[in-house]
Amino acid sequence: MNRVRAVSLLAMALVLANPAARGQEKEIAPRPTASVGAAPVTRGEAHVVLSRFDRAASKVLGLEAPPMVKVAEPDKPITRGEIIKLLREKLDRFRPKFVVTPRPSPIDRKALESRNKPNVRQDLEPLLRSGFVAPVGPVVVGPAETLTVDEFADLVGFFFSRLADLTHKPSAQFSPEIMKGG
Repeated sequence: MNRVRAVSLLAMALVLANPAARGQEKEIAPRPTASVGAAPVTRGEAHVVLSRFDRAASKVLGLEAPPMVKVAEPDKPITRGEIIKLLREKLDRFRPKFVVTPRPSPIDRKALESRNKPNVRQDLEPLLRSGFVAPVGPVVVGPAETLTVDEFADLVGFFFSRLADLTHKPSAQFSPEIMKGG
């Protein structure tokens, strides 16, 4: 299995592993997962995964699918700053389809400023404030300038799970938090 497919499957598995997303309320025993490795994600892999998710989300949300973009140096590892910039572009693209206003999440300024340059912080703050990235995840405070395949898959799953939260109106029939007596 190639790495792009593995990253896509890991990200989708993270979204689908959430019991609330499947409408289940009971606890599910965690299953052991296979790690793809500690190798950094390449620019080509990241662009393929994000464009596939972008196309799928565009179809569901009724947006025109973006064209595929040819990536310069696809075998070069992608930096955290480049990933943040791509995710910020996705956030801006999907924001008009939000049906729920995101409650602002607190930002740990010390963590944000310790590992990120000012131009990266500018793109990262809206992602953090809207809850699209983990506040102390590897993309925010990671020690390396690149992300591993597992870290990238976690980031993509987190991002698209939040996108699903904000682009679909909650229903008392399917949301345990707002069910009567729940």
